[in-house]
Amino acid sequence: MKTIYSNQIQRYMHDVCRFSYMCGVPNLWYGKMELSHSFKSKFEAFQSLTLVVFIIITSSQVLGVFTQHDVTEKQKTDRLLFLCFSYPPIVSTIYSISHHRESIKDVVKNLVCDFKDFHNDHEVEEDNLGMLRLYSKFFKFVSFSSMHSYGLQAAVKMIWFGSTFTVITVAWPNPTDHSSVATVANFIIYIFWALFLTRYIACNLVTMTVTICTSYQFRQLSSYFLSLNEVFQEDTPQVIKEYKYERKYVEGIRMHQRLLRCTAQIGRIFAVSFCGNVAMYIGNVSLLLFQFTSMERSATDLLTIISSGIVCAACTGISMYKAGDITYEASILPNAMYMSGWQNCQGRASVRMRKIIVASMRQARLLRMTCRR
Repeated sequence: MKTIYSNQIQRYMHDVCRFSYMCGVPNLWYGKMELSHSFKSKFEAFQSLTLVVFIIITSSQVLGVFTQHDVTEKQKTDRLLFLCFSYPPIVSTIYSISHHRESIKDVVKNLVCDFKDFHNDHEVEEDNLGMLRLYSKFFKFVSFSSMHSYGLQAAVKMIWFGSTFTVITVAWPNPTDHSSVATVANFIIYIFWALFLTRYIACNLVTMTVTICTSYQFRQLSSYFLSLNEVFQEDTPQVIKEYKYERKYVEGIRMHQRLLRCTAQIGRIFAVSFCGNVAMYIGNVSLLLFQFTSMERSATDLLTIISSGIVCAACTGISMYKAGDITYEASILPNAMYMSGWQNCQGRASVRMRKIIVASMRQARLLRMTCRR
Protein backbone atom coordinates (compact mmCIF):
# COMPACT_ATOMS: atom_id res chain seq x y z
CA MET A 1 0.00 0.00 0.00
CA LYS A 2 1.32 3.40 -0.96
CA THR A 3 1.94 5.80 1.92
CA ILE A 4 -0.13 8.99 1.98
CA TYR A 5 1.91 11.95 3.25
CA SER A 6 0.23 14.83 5.08
CA ASN A 7 2.87 17.41 4.05
CA GLN A 8 5.87 17.81 1.76
CA ILE A 9 8.44 17.74 4.58
CA GLN A 10 7.13 14.37 5.69
CA ARG A 11 7.61 12.98 2.19
CA TYR A 12 11.11 14.47 1.94
CA MET A 13 12.18 13.14 5.35
CA HIS A 14 10.93 9.69 4.39
CA ASP A 15 13.09 9.85 1.25
CA VAL A 16 16.12 10.87 3.35
CA CYS A 17 15.56 8.01 5.80
CA ARG A 18 15.12 5.60 2.89
CA PHE A 19 18.33 6.86 1.24
CA SER A 20 20.28 6.58 4.50
CA TYR A 21 18.93 3.05 5.01
CA MET A 22 20.12 2.06 1.53
CA CYS A 23 23.54 3.49 2.47
CA GLY A 24 23.78 1.19 5.49
CA VAL A 25 22.33 3.32 8.31
CA PRO A 26 19.64 1.65 10.47
CA ASN A 27 16.02 2.48 9.68
CA LEU A 28 15.35 5.94 11.17
CA TRP A 29 11.79 6.35 9.88
CA TYR A 30 9.14 6.18 12.61
CA GLY A 31 6.70 4.34 10.34
CA LYS A 32 6.97 1.31 8.13
CA MET A 33 9.59 1.43 5.38
CA GLU A 34 8.14 0.49 1.99
CA LEU A 35 10.50 -2.44 1.42
CA SER A 36 9.78 -6.15 1.37
CA HIS A 37 10.80 -8.24 4.36
CA SER A 38 12.95 -10.57 2.24
CA PHE A 39 14.83 -7.64 0.71
CA LYS A 40 15.45 -6.03 4.10
CA SER A 41 16.77 -9.26 5.62
CA LYS A 42 19.15 -9.85 2.70
CA PHE A 43 20.23 -6.22 2.57
CA GLU A 44 20.94 -6.04 6.31
CA ALA A 45 22.99 -9.24 6.03
CA PHE A 46 25.02 -7.61 3.25
CA GLN A 47 25.56 -4.50 5.38
CA SER A 48 26.77 -6.70 8.24
CA LEU A 49 29.20 -8.28 5.81
CA THR A 50 30.35 -4.80 4.77
CA LEU A 51 31.04 -3.93 8.41
CA VAL A 52 33.04 -7.12 8.98
CA VAL A 53 35.08 -6.54 5.82
CA PHE A 54 35.78 -2.93 6.86
CA ILE A 55 37.04 -4.12 10.26
CA ILE A 56 39.35 -6.55 8.46
CA ILE A 57 40.54 -3.80 6.10
CA THR A 58 41.21 -1.41 9.00
CA SER A 59 43.11 -4.11 10.89
CA SER A 60 45.11 -4.79 7.75
CA GLN A 61 45.87 -1.06 7.45
CA VAL A 62 47.21 -1.00 11.00
CA LEU A 63 49.27 -4.11 10.31
CA GLY A 64 50.53 -2.50 7.09
CA VAL A 65 52.13 0.28 9.14
CA PHE A 66 54.63 -2.29 10.43
CA THR A 67 54.95 -4.49 7.33
CA GLN A 68 54.70 -2.14 4.33
CA HIS A 69 57.71 0.16 4.10
CA ASP A 70 57.94 0.54 0.32
CA VAL A 71 55.29 3.30 0.14
CA THR A 72 55.29 6.82 -1.25
CA GLU A 73 55.16 9.94 0.89
CA LYS A 74 51.53 10.52 -0.07
CA GLN A 75 50.58 6.97 0.88
CA LYS A 76 52.18 7.52 4.29
CA THR A 77 50.24 10.72 4.91
CA ASP A 78 47.01 9.15 3.60
CA ARG A 79 47.51 6.25 6.01
CA LEU A 80 48.00 8.67 8.89
CA LEU A 81 45.00 10.70 7.70
CA PHE A 82 42.66 7.72 7.68
CA LEU A 83 43.83 5.85 10.77
CA CYS A 84 44.34 8.80 13.14
CA PHE A 85 42.01 11.60 12.01
CA SER A 86 39.21 10.06 9.91
CA TYR A 87 38.29 6.61 11.18
CA PRO A 88 37.77 7.48 14.89
CA PRO A 89 35.12 10.21 14.28
CA ILE A 90 33.59 8.23 11.39
CA VAL A 91 33.13 5.05 13.44
CA SER A 92 31.97 7.04 16.49
CA THR A 93 29.35 8.91 14.45
CA ILE A 94 28.00 5.76 12.80
CA TYR A 95 27.82 3.95 16.15
CA SER A 96 26.14 6.94 17.83
CA ILE A 97 23.46 7.23 15.13
CA SER A 98 22.80 3.49 15.36
CA HIS A 99 22.66 3.60 19.16
CA HIS A 100 20.17 6.51 19.20
CA ARG A 101 18.00 5.27 16.32
CA GLU A 102 14.84 5.01 18.46
CA SER A 103 15.33 8.55 19.78
CA ILE A 104 15.90 9.79 16.23
CA LYS A 105 12.61 8.17 15.18
CA ASP A 106 10.82 10.13 17.92
CA VAL A 107 12.47 13.38 16.81
CA VAL A 108 11.58 12.74 13.16
CA LYS A 109 7.95 12.00 14.09
CA ASN A 110 7.72 15.22 16.09
CA LEU A 111 9.22 17.34 13.31
CA VAL A 112 7.29 16.01 10.31
CA CYS A 113 4.03 14.90 11.91
CA ASP A 114 3.12 16.26 15.35
CA PHE A 115 4.41 19.83 14.94
CA LYS A 116 3.04 20.03 11.40
CA ASP A 117 -0.42 18.94 12.56
CA PHE A 118 -0.40 21.77 15.09
CA HIS A 119 0.48 24.53 12.58
CA ASN A 120 1.90 24.45 9.08
CA ASP A 121 2.53 27.69 7.19
CA HIS A 122 2.84 26.59 3.56
CA GLU A 123 5.12 29.50 2.67
CA VAL A 124 7.56 28.54 5.43
CA GLU A 125 7.25 24.90 4.38
CA GLU A 126 8.22 25.77 0.79
CA ASP A 127 11.27 27.70 2.05
CA ASN A 128 12.19 24.75 4.26
CA LEU A 129 11.87 22.30 1.38
CA GLY A 130 13.96 24.48 -0.94
CA MET A 131 16.70 24.80 1.68
CA LEU A 132 16.71 21.05 2.28
CA ARG A 133 17.03 20.25 -1.41
CA LEU A 134 19.79 22.82 -1.96
CA TYR A 135 21.95 21.74 0.97
CA SER A 136 21.31 18.05 0.34
CA LYS A 137 22.38 18.17 -3.31
CA PHE A 138 25.47 20.24 -2.52
CA PHE A 139 26.47 18.03 0.41
CA LYS A 140 26.04 14.75 -1.50
CA PHE A 141 27.90 16.08 -4.54
CA VAL A 142 30.87 17.32 -2.51
CA SER A 143 31.03 14.24 -0.27
CA PHE A 144 30.78 11.59 -2.97
CA SER A 145 33.11 13.52 -5.28
CA SER A 146 35.78 13.68 -2.59
CA MET A 147 35.40 10.00 -1.71
CA HIS A 148 35.65 8.83 -5.32
CA SER A 149 38.52 11.21 -6.09
CA TYR A 150 40.80 8.73 -4.30
CA GLY A 151 39.68 5.96 -6.64
CA LEU A 152 39.96 8.25 -9.67
CA GLN A 153 43.48 9.25 -8.68
CA ALA A 154 44.54 5.60 -8.29
CA ALA A 155 42.96 4.68 -11.65
CA VAL A 156 44.67 7.57 -13.48
CA LYS A 157 48.07 6.66 -12.02
CA MET A 158 47.56 3.02 -12.97
CA ILE A 159 46.54 3.79 -16.58
CA TRP A 160 48.90 6.67 -17.37
CA PHE A 161 51.93 6.01 -15.18
CA GLY A 162 51.85 2.23 -14.72
CA SER A 163 51.36 2.38 -10.94
CA THR A 164 49.26 -0.05 -8.94
CA PHE A 165 45.62 0.62 -8.07
CA THR A 166 46.30 1.44 -4.42
CA VAL A 167 43.80 3.66 -2.60
CA ILE A 168 44.68 2.58 0.93
CA THR A 169 47.83 0.77 2.05
CA VAL A 170 47.11 -2.60 3.66
CA ALA A 171 49.22 -5.57 4.74
CA TRP A 172 48.31 -7.37 1.50
CA PRO A 173 48.57 -6.77 -1.42
CA ASN A 174 51.88 -4.98 -1.59
CA PRO A 175 51.69 -1.42 -3.03
CA THR A 176 54.23 -2.40 -5.71
CA ASP A 177 52.51 -5.65 -6.73
CA HIS A 178 51.33 -5.33 -10.37
CA SER A 179 49.76 -8.79 -10.64
CA SER A 180 46.14 -9.22 -11.72
CA VAL A 181 45.22 -10.81 -8.38
CA ALA A 182 46.62 -7.82 -6.48
CA THR A 183 44.79 -5.36 -8.76
CA VAL A 184 41.45 -7.14 -8.28
CA ALA A 185 42.05 -7.34 -4.51
CA ASN A 186 42.83 -3.60 -4.33
CA PHE A 187 39.68 -2.80 -6.31
CA ILE A 188 37.52 -4.95 -3.99
CA ILE A 189 39.11 -3.27 -0.96
CA TYR A 190 38.29 0.14 -2.45
CA ILE A 191 34.65 -0.87 -3.07
CA PHE A 192 34.09 -2.01 0.53
CA TRP A 193 35.99 1.01 1.87
CA ALA A 194 33.75 3.34 -0.16
CA LEU A 195 30.60 1.49 0.94
CA PHE A 196 31.47 2.02 4.59
CA LEU A 197 32.28 5.71 4.10
CA THR A 198 28.90 6.06 2.41
CA ARG A 199 27.34 5.25 5.79
CA TYR A 200 29.12 8.22 7.32
CA ILE A 201 27.93 10.51 4.53
CA ALA A 202 24.36 9.31 5.10
CA CYS A 203 24.67 9.91 8.87
CA ASN A 204 25.77 13.49 8.25
CA LEU A 205 22.92 13.95 5.78
CA VAL A 206 20.40 12.87 8.43
CA THR A 207 22.00 15.21 10.97
CA MET A 208 21.86 18.12 8.55
CA THR A 209 18.23 17.42 7.58
CA VAL A 210 17.06 17.22 11.19
CA THR A 211 18.80 20.46 12.20
CA ILE A 212 17.38 22.34 9.18
CA CYS A 213 13.86 21.10 9.94
CA THR A 214 14.25 22.10 13.59
CA SER A 215 15.33 25.65 12.74
CA TYR A 216 12.36 26.03 10.41
CA GLN A 217 10.03 24.65 13.06
CA PHE A 218 10.88 27.66 15.22
CA ARG A 219 9.96 29.80 12.21
CA GLN A 220 6.68 27.89 11.94
CA LEU A 221 6.00 28.64 15.59
CA SER A 222 6.72 32.34 15.02
CA SER A 223 4.22 32.24 12.15
CA TYR A 224 1.67 30.67 14.51
CA PHE A 225 1.96 33.42 17.11
CA LEU A 226 1.74 36.13 14.45
CA SER A 227 -1.40 34.50 13.05
CA LEU A 228 -3.17 34.98 16.41
CA ASN A 229 -3.89 38.59 15.37
CA GLU A 230 -6.59 37.16 13.09
CA VAL A 231 -8.62 36.13 16.15
CA PHE A 232 -9.51 39.77 16.85
CA GLN A 233 -10.66 40.30 13.26
CA GLU A 234 -13.54 37.85 13.68
CA ASP A 235 -17.09 39.14 14.01
CA THR A 236 -17.66 37.82 17.55
CA PRO A 237 -18.03 39.43 21.01
CA GLN A 238 -14.87 40.78 22.64
CA VAL A 239 -15.05 38.26 25.49
CA ILE A 240 -15.11 35.35 23.04
CA LYS A 241 -12.15 36.80 21.13
CA GLU A 242 -10.12 37.20 24.32
CA TYR A 243 -10.93 33.67 25.48
CA LYS A 244 -10.04 32.18 22.09
CA TYR A 245 -6.83 34.22 21.88
CA GLU A 246 -5.69 33.19 25.36
CA ARG A 247 -6.44 29.52 24.70
CA LYS A 248 -4.54 29.53 21.41
CA TYR A 249 -1.62 31.42 22.95
CA VAL A 250 -1.33 28.89 25.79
CA GLU A 251 -1.41 26.07 23.21
CA GLY A 252 1.47 27.80 21.42
CA ILE A 253 3.44 27.97 24.68
CA ARG A 254 2.93 24.25 25.24
CA MET A 255 4.12 23.50 21.74
CA HIS A 256 7.13 25.77 22.31
CA GLN A 257 8.04 23.84 25.45
CA ARG A 258 7.76 20.62 23.49
CA LEU A 259 9.99 22.04 20.75
CA LEU A 260 12.58 23.09 23.35
CA ARG A 261 12.69 19.54 24.71
CA CYS A 262 13.03 18.23 21.17
CA THR A 263 15.91 20.64 20.51
CA ALA A 264 17.70 19.54 23.69
CA GLN A 265 17.20 15.93 22.62
CA ILE A 266 18.73 16.70 19.21
CA GLY A 267 21.78 18.21 20.92
CA ARG A 268 22.29 15.01 22.91
CA ILE A 269 21.64 12.64 20.00
CA PHE A 270 23.94 14.33 17.49
CA ALA A 271 26.64 15.47 19.93
CA VAL A 272 29.11 12.88 18.62
CA SER A 273 28.34 13.86 15.02
CA PHE A 274 28.91 17.59 15.67
CA CYS A 275 32.09 17.08 17.69
CA GLY A 276 33.38 14.44 15.28
CA ASN A 277 33.01 16.81 12.33
CA VAL A 278 35.01 19.51 14.11
CA ALA A 279 37.75 17.10 15.24
CA MET A 280 38.06 15.53 11.80
CA TYR A 281 38.12 18.94 10.12
CA ILE A 282 40.97 20.21 12.31
CA GLY A 283 43.02 17.03 11.94
CA ASN A 284 42.40 16.55 8.22
CA VAL A 285 43.06 20.15 7.21
CA SER A 286 46.28 20.25 9.26
CA LEU A 287 47.52 17.05 7.65
CA LEU A 288 46.39 18.10 4.16
CA LEU A 289 48.31 21.37 4.48
CA PHE A 290 51.39 19.41 5.50
CA GLN A 291 50.80 17.04 2.59
CA PHE A 292 50.36 19.96 0.20
CA THR A 293 53.66 21.61 1.17
CA SER A 294 55.90 18.59 1.68
CA MET A 295 55.43 16.35 -1.36
CA GLU A 296 55.75 16.54 -5.12
CA ARG A 297 52.37 17.50 -6.55
CA SER A 298 50.80 16.14 -9.73
CA ALA A 299 47.41 17.20 -11.08
CA THR A 300 45.67 14.16 -9.58
CA ASP A 301 47.36 14.71 -6.20
CA LEU A 302 46.20 18.32 -6.17
CA LEU A 303 42.66 17.25 -7.08
CA THR A 304 42.53 14.79 -4.19
CA ILE A 305 43.99 17.25 -1.66
CA ILE A 306 41.74 20.13 -2.69
CA SER A 307 38.58 17.99 -2.81
CA SER A 308 39.36 16.50 0.62
CA GLY A 309 39.83 19.98 2.08
CA ILE A 310 36.59 21.17 0.51
CA VAL A 311 34.55 18.25 1.82
CA CYS A 312 35.95 18.70 5.35
CA ALA A 313 35.08 22.39 5.30
CA ALA A 314 31.66 21.73 3.73
CA CYS A 315 30.66 18.99 6.19
CA THR A 316 31.75 21.01 9.21
CA GLY A 317 30.39 24.31 7.91
CA ILE A 318 26.97 22.96 7.00
CA SER A 319 26.46 21.09 10.27
CA MET A 320 27.67 23.96 12.46
CA TYR A 321 25.85 26.65 10.45
CA LYS A 322 22.47 24.93 10.55
CA ALA A 323 22.87 24.03 14.23
CA GLY A 324 23.57 27.70 14.91
CA ASP A 325 20.56 28.61 12.78
CA ILE A 326 18.36 26.91 15.39
CA THR A 327 19.54 29.41 18.00
CA TYR A 328 18.97 32.30 15.60
CA GLU A 329 15.41 31.29 14.70
CA ALA A 330 14.63 30.69 18.38
CA SER A 331 15.86 34.20 19.24
CA ILE A 332 13.26 35.70 16.87
CA LEU A 333 10.38 33.85 18.52
CA PRO A 334 9.94 36.29 21.48
CA ASN A 335 9.29 39.10 18.98
CA ALA A 336 6.52 37.04 17.39
CA MET A 337 5.04 36.40 20.85
CA TYR A 338 5.03 40.12 21.57
CA MET A 339 3.37 40.91 18.23
CA SER A 340 0.70 38.21 18.59
CA GLY A 341 -2.08 40.72 19.35
CA TRP A 342 -2.22 40.92 23.15
CA GLN A 343 -2.84 44.69 22.96
CA ASN A 344 -6.37 43.97 21.72
CA CYS A 345 -7.32 42.47 25.09
CA GLN A 346 -9.15 44.66 27.60
CA GLY A 347 -9.63 44.82 31.36
CA ARG A 348 -8.61 41.78 33.38
CA ALA A 349 -7.85 39.82 30.23
CA SER A 350 -5.26 42.45 29.29
CA VAL A 351 -3.57 42.22 32.71
CA ARG A 352 -3.58 38.44 32.61
CA MET A 353 -2.20 38.25 29.07
CA ARG A 354 0.57 40.75 29.79
CA LYS A 355 1.82 38.50 32.60
CA ILE A 356 1.66 35.43 30.36
CA ILE A 357 3.41 37.25 27.50
CA VAL A 358 6.28 38.44 29.71
CA ALA A 359 6.81 34.98 31.25
CA SER A 360 6.74 33.21 27.88
CA MET A 361 9.11 35.73 26.27
CA ARG A 362 11.56 35.34 29.14
CA GLN A 363 11.48 31.56 28.77
CA ALA A 364 11.86 31.75 24.97
CA ARG A 365 15.14 33.67 25.28
CA LEU A 366 16.86 30.90 27.30
CA LEU A 367 17.59 28.52 24.40
CA ARG A 368 21.18 27.46 23.78
CA MET A 369 22.08 24.79 21.24
CA THR A 370 24.42 22.52 23.20
CA CYS A 371 26.06 19.18 22.43
CA ARG A 372 26.01 17.51 25.84
CA ARG A 373 25.39 13.82 26.02
